[in-house]
Amino acid sequence: MTEYKLNMILDGGSYKISYTKDGKQNKVTIGNEKNTTVMAARKICTEVEDLLNSDMSIANLEKMYAINTDAERCGYHGSVLKYQNTSIEIVVKMLFPDEYNKFINSEEFNQIKIEENPLEILNVGCTGSGKTRFILCAVLSKQALKNFVPALTSLRETTACSIVYHFNSLSVEIDDGCDFKVVTKLKDEEEVIYSIKALIVEAVEEYIVTIKENCKEIVDLKELCSKCRNAVEKRLEMNYDKTFGLGTRIINNELAAAIETLTKNALMDFYGSSKSIDKMSRDDSDFIIKQLIRDYGDEQFDISSDEINSMISNYDNAEIVQKIYNELMLDLHKYNEQYSQNSVVGEYISYCGQSEREETLLYLSHVFGNKSKQRKGDFYMIEPLVKNAEFYLKTTKMAYDREIILSDSVGINQGQKDAARINEVVFNRVQGSVQTRKPDIIMYHTKLNNKDDYMLDVVKKLNAQGYGHSTYIVAGRLDEVLATYLSDNYIEKGDVTEESFSDFIDETRQIYVESDSVTLNSIIGKNYIICDKTNKLAEEYEFAKEYACPAVLEQVINERLNIGVSNCLYDDVDFMDIIQSNNVAGNVYQQYLNSIPYMIPMAYSKMRWNTLQKAIEELCWNNLGFDVLYPSFKIKDAIADELNRDEIKSEFEKKFDENAEEMKRRYLLEVGEVAQIVLVTEYRALMKKMLDMRYDTALRTDLNLSMTDDRKHNLQRLYKSCLEQEGIKGAHALKIVFHIAWIRTLEFFKRQAQFSIQVRL
Repeated sequence: MTEYKLNMILDGGSYKISYTKDGKQNKVTIGNEKNTTVMAARKICTEVEDLLNSDMSIANLEKMYAINTDAERCGYHGSVLKYQNTSIEIVVKMLFPDEYNKFINSEEFNQIKIEENPLEILNVGCTGSGKTRFILCAVLSKQALKNFVPALTSLRETTACSIVYHFNSLSVEIDDGCDFKVVTKLKDEEEVIYSIKALIVEAVEEYIVTIKENCKEIVDLKELCSKCRNAVEKRLEMNYDKTFGLGTRIINNELAAAIETLTKNALMDFYGSSKSIDKMSRDDSDFIIKQLIRDYGDEQFDISSDEINSMISNYDNAEIVQKIYNELMLDLHKYNEQYSQNSVVGEYISYCGQSEREETLLYLSHVFGNKSKQRKGDFYMIEPLVKNAEFYLKTTKMAYDREIILSDSVGINQGQKDAARINEVVFNRVQGSVQTRKPDIIMYHTKLNNKDDYMLDVVKKLNAQGYGHSTYIVAGRLDEVLATYLSDNYIEKGDVTEESFSDFIDETRQIYVESDSVTLNSIIGKNYIICDKTNKLAEEYEFAKEYACPAVLEQVINERLNIGVSNCLYDDVDFMDIIQSNNVAGNVYQQYLNSIPYMIPMAYSKMRWNTLQKAIEELCWNNLGFDVLYPSFKIKDAIADELNRDEIKSEFEKKFDENAEEMKRRYLLEVGEVAQIVLVTEYRALMKKMLDMRYDTALRTDLNLSMTDDRKHNLQRLYKSCLEQEGIKGAHALKIVFHIAWIRTLEFFKRQAQFSIQVRL
C-alpha cells in the first residue's frame, strides 16, 4: 500500500493539498481562503491523509458519505463520523478520478431495480445439521448431487466461507448448454498472509502444548518430537477456530519440520542467551527441548499462548510464510492452467457447466475441496483462498416468476469455543448471516433425534428482532427415526403402508415436536417442519414425498408468497417521538458502554490472542466481527431490547398495527448497517495499526503490557470514545444513528410499494 505524505498550501487564493502521484506533482482544492479558515483547511488535510492511508474502497467511502448526507437530511448539524464529506470527496477525486462524477451524483443507494425482487431464505444451524444437503437436495437431480455434495459439504465443515444459491436470476446469464454458473471470490494477498502467519503461531503453540501434555508419559525424546510434528501437521490442516487451514498436503510434513526448528529457535530466545546455553545447543540440537521438558516437571511452570505469540513475533518466520504462500499460489497456477484462466488473489473466478457431468465434481473439488480426494495428499485445491461463492442454477424443481435465493451459512457451533460464552458466539454467527443477507425467511436446521442446545435461544433472539413469524425449524434425520421406529415395532420396510406411515408421523410429532419447549412453539407456531434431507423415503414411498426437501422448500416459499408485499407508508415524526420520550438513545448508550468489557474481555481465558487476531482482521476488512467482538451488534441488540419493553412495544404496535414486526425487522437491520459504518468502517486505519503491532514495536502503545492486552486496551478506548466526536455526546450520536436508520427503513418500504405498483402495471 502506498503511504501518502501531503502538504497544504495556499495557491491562487485557495487552500490546496499538494501530493505526488505516479511521479507527478498534483494539487487538489480544499476551498477558497475567504470561505475556509486555515484551521478548517488543516483539519480537512489531516482527514484526507488519514483516509488515504486507510486504503479504503470506494464502496466504503460511499457508505460514509451517505451517513453524513442522511444526517443533514434528518436536520442534524453535526455528524457521528469523524470524517466530513468534503474530505471524502477529495479522497475520491485523488484515488478514483474516473468515478468521481458518478460518486457525487449517485442516487442508487439501496435502490430496488424493477427486474429484481428476490425472495431470500437464509439457512442456519449447527455443523452437520444438514443445511447444505437440504439446499442441494431441494433443487438438484440425484445425479447432480453426486457432484455437488462431496465438495460443498466438505467446505461447510472447514471454513468460514458463505455460499449463496440463485434460481431464476435475471441479472446473470448462464452459457448455452450449461445449467449452472459459479462465481467465486478469492481472498486478497493481505488476508491470506495474515491467516498464514496466525496459523504458524498456532502450529508452534501446538508443538509446545503437545510436549507439555505428553512429556511425562513419553520418555523417548525422538518419539515425543515425532508426536509433536504430527500434532503440528494436524494443526496446519485446520486452525483453532476452523477459519483457515491447508488441508491434507504432502508439504505439511516438511512444514512441520520447519516449524519444529522455528519452535526451538524461539524457545532459545525465550530462555535468554548465554554462552553456556549457546554451546550446549550447538552440541545437542534437542537441548532446548530437553530443558523445556525438565521445566514442565515443575507443576508451576507454564508458557502461555500469549507468550508463545510474542516469542514468534520477535522471530523472523518469513521463509515459512513464503513457502506456504507459494504452495497456495502453485495451486492457483494449476487451477489457471487446467481451466485456462488468469485468476489472481483478491479477484473473482467463474465457471459454467452441466451439473450432472463428471467434470463438475472435479471442478468443485478443486475449488471447494473434497475430503476423500484430499486424503491422497496430491490433489490440489484452492479452497484456502476462497472467500465466498455464488451459484446460479437452472432447475426444473422450482418454477416461480420471482428470483429465489438460498443462502448457506457457516456452522453456528463451529470451532473450539469457551463453553461459558458459546451461546453468545452462536447467536453472533446467526446474526452476522442475518445482517449480511437480510433474508425474508430464516430456516433453522436441526436433527429430530439429537438434542439441539442452541435452538431455543436462537429462535427467541430472532423473535426479538422481528423474525418470529418468518423463522422455520427444519428437523432432519426422518429416515433414521423411521428406521428406529420400524425396528422397535418389528415392521419390515416393505410392509410400510400409508396408514402405518401416518401413525409413525403422528408419534414422531408427539415425541420430537410437541414435546419441545412451550416458548419455542408459541413463537414459531406451525413453522416446525419434519424433513427427510436424503430424499430417500420419497423414493421408496409415494406418500412420503411431502417430507422430501423439494416439497418442504416449496411449502415454505408458497406460504411466504401468499402473504404478499406490505405497502407501509409512514413518516418519521411519531417514531422519533417514541425514541425521544422513552430515552431510548440514552438507555442504549449505557447498555453499549456496559457491554464493552464483555465484548473485549481482558481475561486471556475469555479471549485468546488468536481469537482477538481474527476479530481485528475481520474488522479491518469491514466485516461484522468474530467470536464475541461484534461492535455494531451491541447497538442493535440493545435497541432491540428497548423496542421489546412493554410500554414501547405497545406504542410501536399501536402505531404500525399488523406491519409492526416487519417494520421492526427492517429497522433493526438498518440500525446494524449504520452502526457498522460508525463503529467499524471508518476505523480501518486503527485496525491495520493493531494488526501490524506484531511486526513493528513502534506501533505499540504500552510495552509494559503483553501485545494482546495492549490491543485490547486500544479497542476498549476506541469503543468507549468513538461515539463522542466533536463534542457530541454518545446518547445524541445514537439518536442520529437511530434517525438515519429510520428514514432508510421508510424509504425501503416506499420503494417496495412503488415496485409493487410497477409490477402490477
